[in-house]
Order: sequence, then structure tokens, then C-alpha cells
Amino acid sequence: MISHVLYSMNETVSYNYSAAHQALDIVGSSRSISDIIAYDDGVIEIVADNFKGVDNSARGTASYGNFVKIKHFNGMKTLYAHLKYGSIKVQKGSYVKKGQIIGTMGNTGNTYGTHLHFEVMNNNDVRQNPYNYLWGAHSYFKSNYSGRSLVDGLRSIGANSSFDYRKVLAIKNGISNYTGTYNQNATLLNLLKQGKLIKAY
Repeated sequence: MISHVLYSMNETVSYNYSAAHQALDIVGSSRSISDIIAYDDGVIEIVADNFKGVDNSARGTASYGNFVKIKHFNGMKTLYAHLKYGSIKVQKGSYVKKGQIIGTMGNTGNTYGTHLHFEVMNNNDVRQNPYNYLWGAHSYFKSNYSGRSLVDGLRSIGANSSFDYRKVLAIKNGISNYTGTYNQNATLLNLLKQGKLIKAY
């Protein structure tokens, strides 16, 4: 089973991981608001639920606004930030199960719109690329498509062919700075035809 962090299970990455932004910003498809769920079983390490709005001068943990941090049994930790005021349904020290609703996407702390700021850390609180954690277990698309269009190839197997999803696919398959160029799409299409295109989610 592929894990998710949105109850709607339709994550769209609105801002990618980088050295300056060691997290993924996630929204629902069509920018929809969703409840947030625990990525995996664990114990709640920190809860902050006292921020009522936006504070673009906030620094440190205050920049997260309302947030939940979970320590998982594999030693990894996940953090869910900018949650809606009053929506958090868990308490520090409580046990949560994978898929359990922990709060609702919001717009609190140092933020510029409703979304989930999602971080992954190791046991020493060193931030990791969430892509490697969220979608680390590879699952591949299978296709008999023989055409020349990546979009049509994805559509032929009922996969998401939107630019946003192709951008995530590119990262998952080792292509950075995806802009939809011919060469980038050709690389992804060749992987699809070979049965080696790794699914993003």
C-alpha cells in the first residue's frame, strides 16, 4: 500500500524540496483543502495548536504555525505544519496509526496560502528529502504504448498526465528541473515503454 499524507489521497506538490526549503509543500488536486493523515504508525512528539493566523515575521518553530511532529517506529520522524487553528486531533505522547486524521490543512505561521508543509527527519532531527521517504518503495507503470507522446502514453494506461504529475515523475525518475522539454519527455517515455518508469504515487 502506498502511503499518503492527505486524506483525499491526491497530493500535488506545490513547492519542491531544495537546500533552502527542506520540505515539500503539498496541496490537494485543484488546490483543494484536505484533512492531514499520519504517514505511518508512531508516537506524537510535539503538538503546537495556538496560532490563529498568518505571521510572516515568525521564525524557528513559530514559522510552522500549528503543527504536529510524529516519531515513527522505524526511527524516522515526520512533521506536518501550517495546520488550521483548532483542527488538531492528537496530543503529545499519544499513539497514532497510519492513515489516522491528525488535523486539517491550514494557513498559520509564516505562510502565503493554505497548504501542508511536510518535513521528514531522521532520528537525529536531520531533515531528509521527503520524496525518498514518501515514495521510496518503487512501483512501475506497465504499458504497451508505442506512440511518441508522453502525455498520450500516460493517458493510455489511465495515469495522471498533468504537468504537475509529470514534474513529480521526473524527479522520481532522476530528472531535475523538469520543464517539459522534448528530451525530458522522451526520456520519461522511453522508461514507460520499457516498463521502468517509477510511479510517483
